[in-house]
Amino acid sequence: MVTARVFWYIERMGNPEHGPSFFPEAEAERSQEQREFADRLEADPNLFIVFRDSLDLVLVSEGEKPASHIDFWKIPEESEEEFQRKVNQLTALLEARGLSFHTERKTVEGRDGNPVERVGFSVGRSEEELQKFTDADQIEDYDERMVAYGRALGYPETAVEAKPDELIKWYELPDNVVFNEEVHSSPFGMSREHWQEEIETAREWASVAKEAAPRLYEQATNQILRDRLLYALSETPEELRRIFRSQEARAALEQRNKPLYDNFMRGARANGIID
Repeated sequence: MVTARVFWYIERMGNPEHGPSFFPEAEAERSQEQREFADRLEADPNLFIVFRDSLDLVLVSEGEKPASHIDFWKIPEESEEEFQRKVNQLTALLEARGLSFHTERKTVEGRDGNPVERVGFSVGRSEEELQKFTDADQIEDYDERMVAYGRALGYPETAVEAKPDELIKWYELPDNVVFNEEVHSSPFGMSREHWQEEIETAREWASVAKEAAPRLYEQATNQILRDRLLYALSETPEELRRIFRSQEARAALEQRNKPLYDNFMRGARANGIID
């Protein structure tokens, strides 16, 4: 079952009291609030360490995703004032947009054993959808909690129900798909059996995000792809070697991002991935 589309359906079909829109295929015009929200996030791309977090909020603002969750981690070199300034900035941004949100502040143990401060923002396009996410947080069983999280975030049902070993890794996708933008902009993992249906949700979300925040979309997808390539270079070099033996896959990456392609090819040759 794919994510419910009620919110978009109402906007696109118009006021039910007056019947469907005269142009049913026309996209609903974006509100000034939607535009300002996306513009603010694009204007300050360093608000989050991960660009995808900003992109996820854009999708909630645009009505595509029902909810999102963002974690702010205080980095060691940050003062308390600097960290709080970022928290306040996002709080004001969400309030101005009129999105429902809940914050939770915790101090947890970091990788080095030292305490790390974290502020989590759970964001919904409505109070009801936010409640579904916060309700999921109360489920004790881990597997059940992860399924509830996925549903609250609007992920396809087949992807939500797939167990970890049933998910397909990005580099296992066909050569003509492996470097597609929607693969690397998708916030959810796709299942081995149903990825062809699930990727349609990722493609739709990518289309909306690209239109609403094109610079942010490009930054996010490039960052994710770069990180994945570097990780695979060190952790799964055989998989990369297999991909880069495919002329189709290499040509797709070169067409998508020539500077990244050139940079990675130099690194791949230096590390013996390709000749």
